[in-house]
Amino acid sequence: MTEWNIDQSVAETMAAALQSSVKRVRTMGSTSESSSSSFKDAFGNYADYLNNLNEKRERVIKASRDITVNSKKVIFQVHRISKDNREEVLDKAEKDLAAVTEKYMSKLVKELQGTDFWKLRRAYSPGVQEYVEAATFCKFCRTGTLLNLDDINATLLPLSDPSVEPLQINVLDYLLGLADLTGELMRLAIGRISDRELEYAEEICQFVRDIYRELTLIVPHMDDSSDMKLKMDTMLQSVVKIENACFSAHVRGSEYMSLPGSSEPSSFLLGLSDAGSLFGNTEKRCFSPLLPAERFWTTYRGKFVHVTPSSALLQVTVLPMLGFEGSESVQKAILEWEQFAVVAC
Repeated sequence: MTEWNIDQSVAETMAAALQSSVKRVRTMGSTSESSSSSFKDAFGNYADYLNNLNEKRERVIKASRDITVNSKKVIFQVHRISKDNREEVLDKAEKDLAAVTEKYMSKLVKELQGTDFWKLRRAYSPGVQEYVEAATFCKFCRTGTLLNLDDINATLLPLSDPSVEPLQINVLDYLLGLADLTGELMRLAIGRISDRELEYAEEICQFVRDIYRELTLIVPHMDDSSDMKLKMDTMLQSVVKIENACFSAHVRGSEYMSLPGSSEPSSFLLGLSDAGSLFGNTEKRCFSPLLPAERFWTTYRGKFVHVTPSSALLQVTVLPMLGFEGSESVQKAILEWEQFAVVAC
């Protein structure tokens, strides 16, 4: 009996241990299932977040492209400006710019307001830069001044919901757009020179110089300045082109004097007074080093000849091809064109 009692006790102990083991297995199984479910939920949330972010990025890229295209149209409209249609062209350009703000910038603002829009900066930056370029271009052509960043951001505030953080153009995108502006100003200056608006071209030249000078002080201290450094090289080229165009216009314009009854320097030979004001005293050989031997090409009665200002008594030597023969013809030429000399090459 004792032996049997011992075996029964061992059997009961083993049965209890087996039941406990089965309970532990069931508990671990349920814990594993709940843990797996929580991981699935977490990854599902991450997947939804990334999908929503990618969809938003695509919408932002689309809005940025629309802003770029329509801002370029505003810039093209401003380039139609001339002495005769200045107000009309600028009114149309400003109206188009307001339409870009209300129709396309508003979409971008609604997509990015109240969010961490820095994550999507690369997606919307090209459109914002083009918008800044168009807005500053219109402002300069209207007032001759620079549209600052605070004024641009002020136009975007009404587009945002007051209850959330508004989208604001950052300093880097503003400066990148400002760098692009200098290229458009270079094209505008060349066009104004061709329309004989040299003073306006000189104003543009000084404005672009000021922008370039200020940015040369800022760019070296910028953290993310790789894009800006590339644009600084292009900006310098624009400055040089405007300076060369203005200088060439001064030199070419000094070769001509006004026709009788005309106020524009549109024809023929160099006046001595013009040469003196531009190059200094002609007797002291103060001509530009770009002009060889104080002589340069001009036209006289449809012929190409060399022109040299005389020092005291004007002397004229005229080739027979010009139709002058004998002293009487020379005297006639002196009376007809006073204060400059024609020297055949």
